[in-house]
Amino acid sequence: MSKKMRKVLGLVVAGAALLTLTSGCAAETADDGSDGEDEGSVESEIAALRPGINSAGCRRSAYNCGLNAGNGQRVTTADGSESWGVDPQWVADHKLGGVPVVDGNGERMGVSKNKAFTLNHGQTRRIANVTYVMALSSGLSSAGWVPIDSFVHADSIRARVGEVNAKGENLKDMGCYEVATTFDPKLDTFKVVKGATENESKEPNDYLPMKRANGKVYVNLAFSVPGDALGAPAVDIFPAGTKFQRLDVPTWEGTAPSLDAKLYSKPAGSNAYTVLSKRPMKFIYGYVKTAPGSVRYGWMAIDGLKVSGACPNR
Repeated sequence: MSKKMRKVLGLVVAGAALLTLTSGCAAETADDGSDGEDEGSVESEIAALRPGINSAGCRRSAYNCGLNAGNGQRVTTADGSESWGVDPQWVADHKLGGVPVVDGNGERMGVSKNKAFTLNHGQTRRIANVTYVMALSSGLSSAGWVPIDSFVHADSIRARVGEVNAKGENLKDMGCYEVATTFDPKLDTFKVVKGATENESKEPNDYLPMKRANGKVYVNLAFSVPGDALGAPAVDIFPAGTKFQRLDVPTWEGTAPSLDAKLYSKPAGSNAYTVLSKRPMKFIYGYVKTAPGSVRYGWMAIDGLKVSGACPNR
């Protein structure tokens, strides 16, 4: 084994030990009977869950993590359901015909007719003196922020949702980008998870600028990179033209301040996307400074961005 490989493996083992102490469970490790000299074994160790900056369960970077490592990503009710019902009296009192949905700037995207929403752990925001939670599917062909008070069991959501925000205050600025309005249509022929079937929503466009029900184009800000079994949840959503300041994010797999997500195509006669494409999706880490002035960190795909200038400072 080379000195470089021994050094990498030593760092990985130390990280795995720390994860065991902090989370109470052992990290995944390779156990194929080898002595660790083959690169596949070392890569498997690097891919194991490790504690990081954004949570206790990360892969490939301390900033590429699960929202609620090992404890489930959804906010569940007392009986274990992932569905949170809307309060019909709240809807009637506000005379909107539904629940308002806003983007990361607090701008209304529309009014949802949904009677219930599914929520992810840790995702709340205070915008214009209203507390919002991030709904996975808002009923507007999009994720979005909905008022926490619009739910029947708003107090229970407050007690259970937690607070998780991606970080990056100490990372150095790199280039400035902005959200584009289109992307390479070839990306629609792939899935981001190996083995996903035709009807499964494991689409690259979940992380690309897409037109929503209101006719406007938005992009999701992701907490992690797809394909790493971390959920890659949307933690915010912004319109086309939004400035995205790239940051010099460290990774555990090389020197490049980015992470590639693998894409898979579907072989002829099959319903499953199993063939690894030569065309990856590159994700960069950075932040958006919202219209209200808050800073939101996360990952975006280069394919949904274009080079820009004059990103606002934090």
